[in-house]
Amino acid sequence: MILGQFAISTFSTLTAAAIAALISFLFRNKIRKALRGLDLLASSHAPAIEFVDMQYITDLNYNKNVHFLIKNCGNVDISNIKLFGCSVGSAGNSTFLSIVNLPYERQFTIISQNDGEVMQLAVGAEYFKQDSFYPNSRLFIEMSSEDGSCFRATIIRAADDSSIDFGEGGFFVDHIGRVRKSLPPWKIETSNTAKIKRLVKRYSIDLSVG
Repeated sequence: MILGQFAISTFSTLTAAAIAALISFLFRNKIRKALRGLDLLASSHAPAIEFVDMQYITDLNYNKNVHFLIKNCGNVDISNIKLFGCSVGSAGNSTFLSIVNLPYERQFTIISQNDGEVMQLAVGAEYFKQDSFYPNSRLFIEMSSEDGSCFRATIIRAADDSSIDFGEGGFFVDHIGRVRKSLPPWKIETSNTAKIKRLVKRYSIDLSVG
């Protein structure tokens, strides 16, 4: 009787341990993110990328795509790369925020001994026609690290009033940081100040420059 109870107890303990181990394995990335949520990452745990404009665009009306290179210059592997266009500013007395997912074509990927993996992508030129009312536009590149943490790089276009000349001005990575939640695939567009504050908090949207 005692032996039977011992066997049942041992089996229950082993089963519970196995279930706990399975749950820990399945949700290991979320557990790591929760434990590291308030930490400051060392450079060895933070992604480092470069964003380079590839093609000299003279007239967006006659070019279907804008070509860019994304270089992984750090020691952290990244995946799930997403690109977003963001316009923020004010027209008259109305605050405005617009974020749209930018579908892109991955044209080729090569490995550079100095820069790690380099990816060229092409984005439809129609996404880069600047609105004169909301000139404070930028790009977001979202990516995931090996432990499942989500990062977002802010890509700023150099100050230039021209909406068709990308050659000398180009883009550069202004800053990169961890975010709580990835941006949604649907378009965000609002001029409601309270809603903008909620969106900024929910998706860790950093609208600063520099």
